[in-house]
Amino acid sequence: LVERITAMGGRIHLGRPAQEVHIENGAVAGVTANGVRESFDHVISTMPLPLVPTLMPGLPQAMKDAYARLENIGV
Repeated sequence: LVERITAMGGRIHLGRPAQEVHIENGAVAGVTANGVRESFDHVISTMPLPLVPTLMPGLPQAMKDAYARLENIGV
């Protein structure tokens, strides 16, 4: 996966816990980590499902409610 992402010009950021995932026009527009907001065209997240509504305050309430009903299965 890493090779494919980097071959396509993508960057992978490790060791920088997200503080907020920014939603604009119904899509992820950027991430704040270590107090710095960066814009991205695409974001791959491995955060546990219960954290999604907390880290994505821009989600519509219906989506936050749907996430709240999901049971997280840690792997």
